Amino acid sequence: MTTVRSRLAELADWCTLAAILIGPTQFSIEVAPKTFLSPVDPLVWFAGGLLLVSAGWPTLSGLFRRTPLVIFLFLAAIAMSVMHAGYRLKSIKDLVQAVEYFLLAFWLFTSLLDDPVRRARALRWAGVVLTAILLLALAQYAWPAAEIDNLKVGGTFTNRNVLGGFLALTLPVVGGLLLYDPVPLRKTWYAILLIGGAWVLLSGGAAIGLGVAFGLLTAWHHPRTTALAGLAVVIILSAAPLLPRSNPTVWSQSIALFDDDGVPTQRYTEWQAARFMSEDHPLLGVGQGLYQDHIGTYYGYLPSPEHAAEPDTQNLYLVLGSSAGIPAAILFILMLAVFHGRALRAAHHATDPVTRGLAWGVGAGLIGFGVACLWSPLLVRGIGIPLAFIMALATVLEHEGLVARGYPTGGRSIPK
Repeated sequence: MTTVRSRLAELADWCTLAAILIGPTQFSIEVAPKTFLSPVDPLVWFAGGLLLVSAGWPTLSGLFRRTPLVIFLFLAAIAMSVMHAGYRLKSIKDLVQAVEYFLLAFWLFTSLLDDPVRRARALRWAGVVLTAILLLALAQYAWPAAEIDNLKVGGTFTNRNVLGGFLALTLPVVGGLLLYDPVPLRKTWYAILLIGGAWVLLSGGAAIGLGVAFGLLTAWHHPRTTALAGLAVVIILSAAPLLPRSNPTVWSQSIALFDDDGVPTQRYTEWQAARFMSEDHPLLGVGQGLYQDHIGTYYGYLPSPEHAAEPDTQNLYLVLGSSAGIPAAILFILMLAVFHGRALRAAHHATDPVTRGLAWGVGAGLIGFGVACLWSPLLVRGIGIPLAFIMALATVLEHEGLVARGYPTGGRSIPK
């Protein structure tokens, strides 16, 4: 029995590693009207089933204790919104997806990353995936704009906004490693990834998120680093207009309040409509997943859109507040804050420079992601799995640092 369980646990680990490879993409199959299934979804549920079967109660109990209360409260808020919506298929789908990301995938990644050897392998795989996404995005960027416009420069994602959210979450981790990893060859790789990410980034909101994240990251490292980073930003912004797609101009246009004719852009008009919707349904919203079904009725005296808005340009917090209720939006922010705190504690208690840089990068990445969510609803296919990975990484690094320093962990160990 022990041998069977160990083999099932090993298979669960390999499935979790595979999720790292296929998670950051929006490729999916429409299994019902406006209901999509990504290849990573059944993989995560299968791996989760293997974990539940192979793990004993002490392991599951350890995973449960490492899961912050705010996750359960966030999922409960979404569940109540689903009940309020009458269990419509869209709402149920969003609830299942939230459980997949914030509970099942979080547990799988926490179990995987808790072992230093498997963690190193997972981080290498994640680095390979990031490199591949940036290479694809660079190819799209270099393609003539008449054939691939700015919106479609998305790597493995459908558009620039989702790619920008992914980069806002992951590039700060690369930046943290660049600052602290002593190996020159790896530093070169990190630097190339950062340059490639800045090159293909065409989302203004994500650019702001990355700016905030790297500002904090360099300040945590050393004031001199902040000054050098500021000088680098000035040089980059001075040279960026020479790029084929003139990135700073595109960033500005993507988040502009008004268009060239002085008319408010549709993004912010929709923000107003979403605010009205959340005011009408403050506690449970109109139903998780039903935002698009109701937003059109809340424009009122606002100018009605004459054409479809650019995809993924809504404010995530307004989308959550109006569809699942304001408490759900607040709980999501608190969830990011909890894992940000775990990352900072991990950095404070880290016993080696690479772990410290990794933890600082995770903390900055969560900030960058949270800022980017102001301009894009980033709880979408392709982002949930990387977010769960980052949350689990913050959790295991914090626990490892506390154990190394001899601090009590409140029984949050995962017995092997």
